[in-house]
Amino acid sequence: MSFDPVHSSLFLAVLAVAAIHASLPTHWLSFVLVARAQGWTRRHLLKLVLVSGLGHVTTTALVGLLAAALGKDLQRHVSPMDTPFPAVILLAFGLYYVVMGWRREGHRHCTHDRLGPAQE
Repeated sequence: MSFDPVHSSLFLAVLAVAAIHASLPTHWLSFVLVARAQGWTRRHLLKLVLVSGLGHVTTTALVGLLAAALGKDLQRHVSPMDTPFPAVILLAFGLYYVVMGWRREGHRHCTHDRLGPAQE
C-alpha cells in the first residue's frame, strides 16, 4: 500500500468533519437529557447512542450512495450537453440552505427552535 497524499488528506478531512459534526450539542444533548430524566444507566445510554449513531451513519451513507448512483445515471443522459450537472445540483442545494438560513425559517419539521408570536 503506497502513501497517497490526496487520499490521506481527504481521509483526515473526513475524520475532522465527522468529529466536529458529532460534537455538536444537537447530536448528543437530547440523549443526555432524556437519560437523566428517565434515570438510565450510563451503560444503557451508551448502547442507545451507539445504535442511534450506527443507524445515522448507515442511512446517511445509503442515501449518499443512492444520490451518487442517480447522479451518475443522470450524468450519462446530460453529458452530451457538456454540463457539470452534479455540481449544479450541489450548488442548488447549497443556495437553498443559504436562503433558508437567511430567511431564518429553520427546519420545517422543527417547531422548538422558533419563538411564537407571544414570545418574541
